[in-house]
Amino acid sequence: MNILGNSRTQTDQSQRKNFKWASNPELLEQSDVVSIHCPLFPETKGLINKENLLRMKRSSFLLNTSRGPIIVDENLADALNNGLIAGAGIDVLSAEPPQKTIHFSKRRTASSHRILHGRQKKPGRD
Repeated sequence: MNILGNSRTQTDQSQRKNFKWASNPELLEQSDVVSIHCPLFPETKGLINKENLLRMKRSSFLLNTSRGPIIVDENLADALNNGLIAGAGIDVLSAEPPQKTIHFSKRRTASSHRILHGRQKKPGRD
């Protein structure tokens, strides 16, 4: 497996086999799985937007364990619902609780948020 990485602070990774630093466009265009692990700063807010989602392979998956606003929720929903990427795993949204319902593809999204599919969690139900 080859691993591409991107960071504003690129440390020496020469001891890692099959690792290479890459630009954001290169990483998005070549990766089968893109896993986001970055803090929320003005320069990372909206990092994963329509333009960058269009760079990804149709067969790729996006995983986000960072802060929600790093991904533009509506752009991700559009990419999933239109088959532009294969799927996404997200544990946070831009706003929590969400201010509006965003309809993510049920078959392409893994999340603990029921609101993603237009269902509000009801009291006393899991």
